[in-house]
Amino acid sequence: IRLLDGLQLNEAYNDLCHWILEDILKDIVPWKNGLKLMMTLHERTIFKQCTLGEEIREEDLASLKSAKLLYSALTLRGLLSHEILLLVLKKRVRVEYGSHPVRTNYQMAVPFRFKDVAAERTDFAHPDVCLGLTFATYYQCGLSEIQLLDVFRRLSRMSDAAAHYSRWTEGMSAIGNLRSYSAINLDDQMLFKQKVCPAFRKHVGVIDFWLLKMIFPTQAKQYEAKITSTAVDLFKSKDLVPPCNSITTGF
Repeated sequence: IRLLDGLQLNEAYNDLCHWILEDILKDIVPWKNGLKLMMTLHERTIFKQCTLGEEIREEDLASLKSAKLLYSALTLRGLLSHEILLLVLKKRVRVEYGSHPVRTNYQMAVPFRFKDVAAERTDFAHPDVCLGLTFATYYQCGLSEIQLLDVFRRLSRMSDAAAHYSRWTEGMSAIGNLRSYSAINLDDQMLFKQKVCPAFRKHVGVIDFWLLKMIFPTQAKQYEAKITSTAVDLFKSKDLVPPCNSITTGF
């Protein structure tokens, strides 16, 4: 999905934001356990206001008693109302952003100068934008053969590998004997290239596993103290996020 500039852009984006919020409130999300945001009817109304309302009031925030509800509302407000998602959806993959073709030790999305030419030694400074564009990159372009092989090697070392694999294959058709995890043989290069790779390289569950388990823990790691600060760091407030100490180390 990509949003194009036009007269109906804002209307389309507003509809998309409301659909996303409604799905989250109904717990219709692609994750195994969902968000499970337990709230009363009044809290649900306040949650919607804090997420998509034009203004956010302190009394509304105070009405969200659970820290999980508060953090979820503020996170969604940043992504939806402050148009981080819009920024991600307006950019063109492999033209304005994408994975770096040379920096093999860095799989996060980077800015592109023009089609298929990445900017050298340049990263997206805003963490939420970087994460969003990284998801968008691999959802659209898929994983490479080497990246997918790394996924299955990591999966083979897990005690619940068969359970993970069964969730990936649920609802898939035309995969033949690959429906069983025991059919995956990483030593069979022909099987991997001709059947496994085409079936799983663009699978959302596989991409999420690769990013969340193997890439983000190291390449998107945040530190308690750092030399540079983004707008998100400068905005941190003890009132909105009580555990935050509002310390800026430099910018």
